[in-house]
Amino acid sequence: NLSYPSTTAAFLSKLAHPQRSMLVARQQGVLIGYGYFGQQSMPELPYDGEIVELYIRPESIGQGVGKKLVYAMMEAMAAGGL
Repeated sequence: NLSYPSTTAAFLSKLAHPQRSMLVARQQGVLIGYGYFGQQSMPELPYDGEIVELYIRPESIGQGVGKKLVYAMMEAMAAGGL
């Protein structure tokens, strides 16, 4: 069972990672999803970037939010040379 403070700390620590980025999806000012991505963590794989996490609030699934986040993360990685 995860407590709110521990999950908040873990989430905030992601924002400080120097080789990763996060994009968020909002609807009417409410966070409905996020994507966490950046430099590949396994150098033996044949690509430079990776999507680490994708989260969509359950009530927002099926609205294309995940698809938009994936495309946006891919574009951001390509623009950053990954």
